[in-house]
Amino acid sequence: MKNSMDAEPSIVFAHGIWADGSCFQKLIPTLRAEGHEMIATQYGSDTPKGNVDATMLSHPKQVLDVIRTAAAAVLRSAAAQAV
Repeated sequence: MKNSMDAEPSIVFAHGIWADGSCFQKLIPTLRAEGHEMIATQYGSDTPKGNVDATMLSHPKQVLDVIRTAAAAVLRSAAAQAV
């Protein structure tokens, strides 16, 4: 069992007003496979059609790169504080 210093950071996605939690569907499986605990919030939106229209994540690879960089920085910071 991993202790908190060995575990990957948890990531919480919170969508904006014109999207819903499904807009992160291209990111979550990859990040879960990398060991992150994933949570995507789900807030009400405008209409079912509006929800569908608003859920195309246009640059999933670039978003994953940003998330990975942030997660690595959290781990480095936690390791530095533990010393």
